[in-house]
Amino acid sequence: MFIVSKPNLLPRFAGLSAMMKMDPCEAIASSTAALDYFAEELDDDFDQDYISPSTLSSRNSSGSSTGLKRTVSSLQGGESCSHSSPNHKCIVEAKQIEIDIASLTNDDFWLSVTSPNGESSGKMRFEKYGKTQRFSPRADGCGHGFWIIEIFVRNSDGKTFTKKSESKEYLDGVGSLFYTVNDNSNIKLAGQEFLRLPSACQTCSNRSSMEKTSSSLIRSAKFW
Repeated sequence: MFIVSKPNLLPRFAGLSAMMKMDPCEAIASSTAALDYFAEELDDDFDQDYISPSTLSSRNSSGSSTGLKRTVSSLQGGESCSHSSPNHKCIVEAKQIEIDIASLTNDDFWLSVTSPNGESSGKMRFEKYGKTQRFSPRADGCGHGFWIIEIFVRNSDGKTFTKKSESKEYLDGVGSLFYTVNDNSNIKLAGQEFLRLPSACQTCSNRSSMEKTSSSLIRSAKFW
């Protein structure tokens, strides 16, 4: 009897991350070469029916694809990095990142995610145990920087909500992150399919600019 299992891509991702621990401006060219190598390896090792070169898709609560695309070509879409060119584009956009949340409590709460490009999920409701929601930005803009996650709990009057907590997660890559919220309204990273690109992050985003007020937030309708 033969048992066929899915191939593990994690070592390849880890190797790519390790290749980019160098001077940030020199690393852009190296990361691009590494991504080319990664794409060639996928073509050589796996059947195209198993892994599409155009899309690494995710699923919504009904099991269908959300269409989130993280392609090699999109990762190479930024301009060359230069200290003398402050207006260059971020090599990876916020829309290349997806945040998944699951409730592990029977408490009724709302949760909001804000990306570095200023786009917000709006308030997503979690009214029961096992409820899941998902947010991926739609607007253009850099995804490297602080992602703000706010949790609001229902008050004793049963009608209003109070902000319970706020956490800032600094992300420097692309992929999907899966968080859970427990009975104490604490949020925890439970899993991830994430490719770090620290070289692109260090020069193509400004950490201080990510801590702006919520008055300039862009409201998004893309949540489930």
